Amino acid sequence: MGEQMSAFVSVVAFTHQGKVRKQNEDTIAIAQWIRNRPMLRPEVSQHSLEHPFVGMVADGMGGHAAGEVASQFVIDRLTDAAPAFVSEERISAQIRDANKALFDLMASQSSTTGMGTTVAGLAITSENVFIFNVGDSRVYREQYGYLKQLTVDDSGGGRTSYGEESEVKTGLLSQALGGASQFIEIRPHVREEELLDNQRYLVCSDGLSDMVDIDTLEECLADSDVESIKNLFGKALEGGGRDNISILIIRTHLRDKKDIALAD
Repeated sequence: MGEQMSAFVSVVAFTHQGKVRKQNEDTIAIAQWIRNRPMLRPEVSQHSLEHPFVGMVADGMGGHAAGEVASQFVIDRLTDAAPAFVSEERISAQIRDANKALFDLMASQSSTTGMGTTVAGLAITSENVFIFNVGDSRVYREQYGYLKQLTVDDSGGGRTSYGEESEVKTGLLSQALGGASQFIEIRPHVREEELLDNQRYLVCSDGLSDMVDIDTLEECLADSDVESIKNLFGKALEGGGRDNISILIIRTHLRDKKDIALAD
């Protein structure tokens, strides 16, 4: 018999406040690693799929009403719940629970009333990939040099269907976690696809997708994962850097870890 395959993911992650914002209200998570402070260089890691892997981006909203608190609170909750991310129904339930808990937090701390956050990410098991989001942070899949949006934009200008770019996008969201003075139920978008070898995903906040057009995003991904993150961040700054910028590149591997080397 041949050598046993060991499924895992390689990840490159980065978050930054951008050119204009004074603080970073985004929070990113790679398995148990969570970051919201601006970074100087990308974080590189590998994670076994013996247990569900979850990688997420949350874009906090509210400014003085503690958008950064909302994004970290939701990421903390969902990171703790990662072992349950094994079906569309259970992922949706965990995101709805995080939304309820965020409203409970606001009810107990009046200074945070109205804070909210988006969330988008991947939950990857040894057999399947689950894509989820609420709000306008996005997940793309790259194939043959082209990107396909897998998430649904909950934007005021109109909602996309899976895999379609939104033609109209405003600064208003049709749903988010929190973001109101009284509890609002949400309907998370969750979809499932088969786990395939060497599948590359891009997860980002709108600080990237609003600043950089799809063709340029695809051009930036032509290099190694680390260089691609640097390219994407640079283009977001060139585009104005008006918002916080968070980027994850997640790649699947169905062969042994020792065969993989991430290029700097």
